[in-house]
Amino acid sequence: ALATVMIGYAIVLPNGEHLLTEQVLNATIILILIACAVSSFITEHAAKQLSQEVVPDERLTADEMQLLIPVANPDSNHRLVQLSTILISRHPESAIHATAVCSTPEQLAHAERLLDDTARFASSIDYQLLLHRQVAVNIANGIRTVAEARSISHIVLGLPQCSEEPGFGSVADPLIPLVSQQLWLYHAAQSLHNIRQVRVLVPTNAEYEPDYAGWQILVERLVKSLSASVTQETVTDWTFLPRAAKRMDKDELYVIVQARMATPSYSSDMDKVGEMMRTCFRDRDYIILYPAQQVSGVQDNPLFMDYKRTGDSTYSLIQKLVQSKKK
Repeated sequence: ALATVMIGYAIVLPNGEHLLTEQVLNATIILILIACAVSSFITEHAAKQLSQEVVPDERLTADEMQLLIPVANPDSNHRLVQLSTILISRHPESAIHATAVCSTPEQLAHAERLLDDTARFASSIDYQLLLHRQVAVNIANGIRTVAEARSISHIVLGLPQCSEEPGFGSVADPLIPLVSQQLWLYHAAQSLHNIRQVRVLVPTNAEYEPDYAGWQILVERLVKSLSASVTQETVTDWTFLPRAAKRMDKDELYVIVQARMATPSYSSDMDKVGEMMRTCFRDRDYIILYPAQQVSGVQDNPLFMDYKRTGDSTYSLIQKLVQSKKK
């Protein structure tokens, strides 16, 4: 603009006057000065707004996770790896461990084959597992031993597809009271990538559990990875589950949050959930989630700062995700 005005000012008409007067030249210079001054303030304001909207790099904000997969069934091990690679945080020290627990030393060869197969599958999706072998008379005790030795923070255990064992089975049922880590019991009827709906069922008083923040971050991570729709409901009577199974869609995943005995959100009808799931959800996809009982770090995680700012004990990351998907 200034160059154009100067060219016009340099052109002299036959009567001796400039094509563009000195007043126009001065006004242009003043206009440029004002524009420069105002643009610097506008740029600064826009930069502040943009910085508030940028999602933080999860590698910098996520807590370290040490996640353990007990392997036993070749048919379900690959799906456990799929789920675990979604849940694991991007913290540089996070790792996924796989362990095979056998009751006698003679079973170690079979355990090796299970671990090798699981590790090969993980490598095919560009993830390296840390492998452990454990001999223990009781499988649940063996899992706990590995979890304690490796400072495990999360356990992802597969549930058998069709089982005649009562409840969640001979491994999961004794494991639940044995460990304090966040525990995911995964019943997979199909690949996770076929899931289009996630229904999260939460007990009353779940917000008083110390790991209320932690499990919601992981469920949110799962929902986003699947690009699925999500709903969250508070359940007061768990005996409704058989009726819910009849209405469950094939592309739907239930995430059912439970509680260990003597914790704030525990209720006695939770003792029947395992049997209801075994009999009514045989061909359905679901996750039984037990929050951790010893938690450190997650409440200060920037990914959960919104929870702290609201001052609302019932605030839910999942509800926030539901609202964002409706927009």
